[in-house]
Amino acid sequence: MVWSVRNYLFNSKKFGWILYAGNSGSVIGLTDEMFGQVDNLKRGDFSTLEENSLALLKEYGVIIDMTDDDLLNIMAAKSIKARCSNYLFGLSICPSNSCNFNCTYCFEAKGFRNPEKNDSSVFEVMNRRTIKNILNYVKTTNSRRVDITIFGGEPLLSIESIINFHNEIKQMHLETHYDIITNGYLLSSENIEILDSLPVETYQVTIDGPAEMHNKKRPHLEDEDSYSQIMANLNSFASYFKNRENKPAMHIRVNIDRLNKDVFHTLYYEIKENFPSNFIPYSAFVFDESGENKNVLLPHEQANFILDNFHNHNIFEYQHFEKKFKIGHCMADAVNSIVVDSKGDVYKCLNDIGIDDKMLFSMDKCENYNDLLEASYLVKSSPFLDEDCRKCFLFYSCFGGCPRKRLCGKKECLPLKHNPDALLEIYFEKLSTLNKGVNSC
Repeated sequence: MVWSVRNYLFNSKKFGWILYAGNSGSVIGLTDEMFGQVDNLKRGDFSTLEENSLALLKEYGVIIDMTDDDLLNIMAAKSIKARCSNYLFGLSICPSNSCNFNCTYCFEAKGFRNPEKNDSSVFEVMNRRTIKNILNYVKTTNSRRVDITIFGGEPLLSIESIINFHNEIKQMHLETHYDIITNGYLLSSENIEILDSLPVETYQVTIDGPAEMHNKKRPHLEDEDSYSQIMANLNSFASYFKNRENKPAMHIRVNIDRLNKDVFHTLYYEIKENFPSNFIPYSAFVFDESGENKNVLLPHEQANFILDNFHNHNIFEYQHFEKKFKIGHCMADAVNSIVVDSKGDVYKCLNDIGIDDKMLFSMDKCENYNDLLEASYLVKSSPFLDEDCRKCFLFYSCFGGCPRKRLCGKKECLPLKHNPDALLEIYFEKLSTLNKGVNSC
């Protein structure tokens, strides 16, 4: 038995000694007596531990029966197996590469969305030939389940392509699960009914704050007040599913930077107070690969944002804390996952759409397969090969972060790593209040 390197121990002024067990994501309050034994435990001397205390520490991964490297290698093997499985095929489709918004921080390639073309009749959409090519490719994977993300551009600019795709894939008699990422502007009652017929199980709509802030950061090509239309559509969405026992999740994403970090709480409570519980507002931090966006929060500012929302606005967001180890990180590092744009060009990551040298191959031509790009995502991006990551107490929460950012040399650690004592203190406090995942030893 050994004391794991995933353990992080600190002295909270409010709660005393707190132990964060990175192998399980648990926080444990230590008695003075137990803290007095920590040095012995680190040396491998467990003789003074009571049986129940030893069992608790083993349960939460504080003490493990093998070395951390051995455990990590087991996890790496499980990761390889899971990422190479063909049971599930991850498919992201862009029914339209174009968009009716011109968001200030959009990551998609310039010129890709043609923002100057505000006439929907010239927006580029996925045709039936591309749909046929996609589904022929799906057949070659021999997968039994297909998880489909409908993305863009703005996917609802081509609701007809979504209908055509669904009508074709349902003839394959596969288990399918849909989610959609949309700006919400075209989420009309008619489109809600169409998407429900698939059915879409999870929706994501981005609103970047109250009306003035949202309209500034996410300008529509023609409508100066897109916020009002989106909120009206969300109300229609809530009404449509009002009497449904199993409602689809509506995730309200707020992309945080220096411009709107101080108004997140305003929108958060507007959603919480005016919409049902299947509406889930959450924050996500704007990332700028170019380094030109001066409004992007630095890691310590991200940590301060989380702390400020907890202490001053009573907002605690679990996604910044809880253990998320899923064997693989996302579609980019999974063998059986691809992104296909409206032209039939194939990528490994949503953020690569429209970037020529990030294209894996074309569905139309099926030639010039980019083996090096695929190898980079599947192998080179692995956090198991990164010595700093392997030693980090947050490895199983972070899993090395975004594979694409790692490949771009912009590895991004969790805010938790930049102010662990303060953030883990509020995590302990929150879980203690809920009596969830907190123990004393």
